[in-house]
Amino acid sequence: MLVFTQLMENLFMLIGGDFSIKTRLLLLENLNQLKLAPLVQRDIHAWLSQQYPIPLTTKVEEDALRQMVNTAYIALCEYIGPIKADQTFGEALNMTERETRQHGYSVKKLL
Repeated sequence: MLVFTQLMENLFMLIGGDFSIKTRLLLLENLNQLKLAPLVQRDIHAWLSQQYPIPLTTKVEEDALRQMVNTAYIALCEYIGPIKADQTFGEALNMTERETRQHGYSVKKLL
């Protein structure tokens, strides 16, 4: 979960401003489709809407994390175009890989 949140935070930072807010809102709109446990959904909702940290004990299936990453990527393509989205997403992936290498979980598993 830590690698996922780091990737998404890097992505939000890189796109900044309105696009970051729009992407967070789109993820919130799609949260119910992920069929998460109520407490997990609450934690992710608080993280997306109010930027509260997700508790380290929160467990989310890898498939749900992938769906959120995919939704964010699709939103980026719509907001800034596919070429810029690829560049931005690639930069966020590289940053996250460097920052989380010691955790033993590859960010590429979320793709």
